[in-house]
Amino acid sequence: TEMPQPGSKAGIEMVTPAMEAMLKQGADAIGTLHDARFVRYDDQTLLVFTTYDGDFYTYIYDFTKHLAEVFNFMLATAADPPPLPVEKNPQAFADWVRERDLPAVAFYSAYPDLSVQDILAMEAKV
Repeated sequence: TEMPQPGSKAGIEMVTPAMEAMLKQGADAIGTLHDARFVRYDDQTLLVFTTYDGDFYTYIYDFTKHLAEVFNFMLATAADPPPLPVEKNPQAFADWVRERDLPAVAFYSAYPDLSVQDILAMEAKV
């Protein structure tokens, strides 16, 4: 199959169905990701929202180790992607994400002092 044009609606739709199993497996391996949402903003824009524990760059480097396949697939149709594959360009990928990272206007957490690992440990005891 021919790849859709960068930034096209077809590219966004091509990415989303195949991603969930890879995302779950990679996110579980990272171990610091509380949640991730991939949201189509419009026909040409896919937004990614995540909540994670720890340092930004460590977290993004973990993405390049455990979720490279997801991001390489998604970014193949991006209008202005970082150098691919992300696993061979972790600093460029991290810088690309940081340049597009928007600060939260407000943020709430029901458990602000608990890490993903704390929550998993408590869940295992139940």
